[in-house]
Amino acid sequence: MKGKWEKYILIKLIDIYEHRFHSGSTFKQKIVLYFDSTHFSEYTNPSNIDDPQLIEIAVANLERLKFIVVNREKYTELILKVSLVMASIDMVYDYVGTDRISGRYESFFEVFRAYDCCILAEYETYLLDRLKNQKTIKSYLLDYAIANDVFRSIQAIEDLKSDILIRNLSIQLFSDSKKLERLLPKIESVYKTVISDFKVEYFTEKGLLRNPSYLYFKGDQKITINNQLIDLSVVGNSIGINSELVDSIFMENIDKITTIENLTSFNNYKSTGLVVYLGGFSNHIMKKFLIKAIDSKAELYHFGDIDYGGFLILLDIYNYSGVLPKTIKMDIVSLKEKKEYCKDISTDIEYRRKLTSLLEKSPLSEHFETIKYMIENNVILEQEALDD
Repeated sequence: MKGKWEKYILIKLIDIYEHRFHSGSTFKQKIVLYFDSTHFSEYTNPSNIDDPQLIEIAVANLERLKFIVVNREKYTELILKVSLVMASIDMVYDYVGTDRISGRYESFFEVFRAYDCCILAEYETYLLDRLKNQKTIKSYLLDYAIANDVFRSIQAIEDLKSDILIRNLSIQLFSDSKKLERLLPKIESVYKTVISDFKVEYFTEKGLLRNPSYLYFKGDQKITINNQLIDLSVVGNSIGINSELVDSIFMENIDKITTIENLTSFNNYKSTGLVVYLGGFSNHIMKKFLIKAIDSKAELYHFGDIDYGGFLILLDIYNYSGVLPKTIKMDIVSLKEKKEYCKDISTDIEYRRKLTSLLEKSPLSEHFETIKYMIENNVILEQEALDD
């Protein structure tokens, strides 16, 4: 008959076993539970006088079942420790009534096979490498159902071809407008594992939005939206339009379009042509708009931070449009002029490594001298310092 103490002892042994399993142990060392005041005070210092005798009976039962090997003190016959019989581990799980950890691992990694996604492939490789190097993946492990929901969401995010609200994608995936929001912490955890400098803005860039997005313009040009002519020079300030109107925008006789990375700089910036707030990396709507701008034969300019992200944004625009914008104040002269506002990166080895990696991006070749200057002098500069 299965008793309280039999299950208690086996669960303690299973906990030790699973801790080692998570760490990729080869189990050359025995799984041992010591019957001392630290590990099993119920035996050595019982609050109930009957417990030691009941524990003795439980140990004898488990020994008879060949689940454990018992070591006793030579003269008193008190239990010193019990060791798990590894050959009986599956029967021990059955006896306790819990799922085998090996099965949980198999189910977890089985989920990966249902998806074709670079982020998930890199995540799986990372976890397998940890196991290979005997490092735990306990904190990464999800049960089959949750893993499937998380991975399904990631696949959908990576496959987005147009902007969509979180609640709408949630309905598409789960027929539940709030489920995707609940899964976001686990989804973000996967991305943070794979992308070292991951920020939540990544989702916006992919097209996953909490609220409808807007495009902000200003300048001295005329644009047409749904056949309605808008003269920005008359408006005299910036305007915002819902992203769903991008397909209705028509640009004619616009020879210059300037994208601005940061909002403060966008508000302060004065220029001829059309000025557009970019807000970092482009989402689907911004990419669609910029391609429209390029098709209109307008010359493209960009004003952004003189740092890793600023040049990466330039590369991003080039990768999806085939055009590298001309830059404004993103050069060595600007760094020297605003030297007192530059940030020192001499102690940030990882950031310097990322800057160096930009020198491998041939489309940025005309900016290599600036990037080398930044590395050699350990400086970067936010564009707000250049607003004057």
